Amino acid sequence: MLLAVSCVVVFSMPLAAKSILFFPTAWSRDKDKEFATGLDENLKSLYGKVKSADALGMDDASSDIWKAVKKCAGKVACIEQAAKKQTDFDLALLLSYAKGKVEVTIFNKKGRKVAESAVDVEEDADPEDIAGLVLGAVNKLLAKLGDETESSGGDEF
Repeated sequence: MLLAVSCVVVFSMPLAAKSILFFPTAWSRDKDKEFATGLDENLKSLYGKVKSADALGMDDASSDIWKAVKKCAGKVACIEQAAKKQTDFDLALLLSYAKGKVEVTIFNKKGRKVAESAVDVEEDADPEDIAGLVLGAVNKLLAKLGDETESSGGDEF
């Protein structure tokens, strides 16, 4: 039922990421909206299991961020712009569901893409199961970011 997870780290950042804001999952087709909403609901219960960062959801975002995202109506480009522009959190997590895949992208406070991954989703997959895979992908990305920072001594945050 569940296929694969692939990860790519684009830039490095400091090990001590303090906060990561989960943006609502973007979707491209109306029929994907229900799955995306279900994924978001299931991820909320997993925020406490995010390693290396304090995970927060849109309930914790400023009204400006919330208003910007609400206008997006699920469109990935719009939500991505809101994620890149936010400066209240150390990291912003953008999820996008389309064509049997959830793409996971992390931006830093400067709006730079610092990591990305993808989780393959079969047609009949349950959002609850995929939420666990997304959590695993996020934790792997955060761990790789921390490892890269330790080995490079960089502070591209």
